[in-house]
Order: sequence, then C-alpha cells, then structure tokens
Amino acid sequence: MECVIGSRYVPGGSTPNWPLHRRLLSRYGNRYTAAVLGLGVHDVTSGFRAYRVEALRAIHPETTRSSGYAFMSELARRLAHEGHPMAEVPITFVDRAYGTSKMSVRIMTESMAMVTGWGTRARLARRRRRGFG
Repeated sequence: MECVIGSRYVPGGSTPNWPLHRRLLSRYGNRYTAAVLGLGVHDVTSGFRAYRVEALRAIHPETTRSSGYAFMSELARRLAHEGHPMAEVPITFVDRAYGTSKMSVRIMTESMAMVTGWGTRARLARRRRRGFG
C-alpha cells in the first residue's frame, strides 16, 4: 500500500464527544470532497497518514498550493491521479485537551474552493478528451 490513512469514518473509527454540528460538518465535508475528486476515501482530511517514500516523490508534495484541510485533500487527489493505492484503517479521534482548533471560516472556504476547482477542471478535461469541449 502506498498510503494508509487513519480514518474516523470507516467501521471501527469514531469521534467521541464531538458535538453534532462538528460531526456533520466533518463527515459531509469529507463526503463532498471524495465525491467531487472521485476518491475512494472516507476521511480525506485526516492528518493521520503513512506514506511510502516512492509515493511522496511521485506526487511532489513540495509543489502543493494549499494549506489546512485542502492540503490533505490535494495529496490524496495527487495520489489517486498517479495511481497510488490508498487504504484506510479505523482510528478513534479524541479531541485535544489543550489548545484550540485550527478550523476557521478561511480554512473551510479555501478547502471548498480548491476542491470544487480541482473537480471542475478534471471534469472539463475529461469532456475535452472525449470530444465534448
């Protein structure tokens, strides 16, 4: 396996004590991202990952343009596009005891805009290759 993602959203994974609004935002944000980018991954934004060196070299993470949650989505998109398989293993994500969340409106907006842009460009490119554009 080229990449293994620790997932909150596969059987056995969980997010104990998260409020409903946070669970819904995370779960449906991940579903949207996976659907738009055509990924077979349930937890695209998870930061718990292990990569093979060869996979990272192939996708050139140093050239990413995004940050925050979009960064994780961009890496998964690049892996999938290059044909590197990804697997998910369940994790229990326990909220931090100290500090504050990195989530902000700016980060959510960036992620949504970038994911939507990547998905739109990929669909347009497919249409052009089939002669519809």
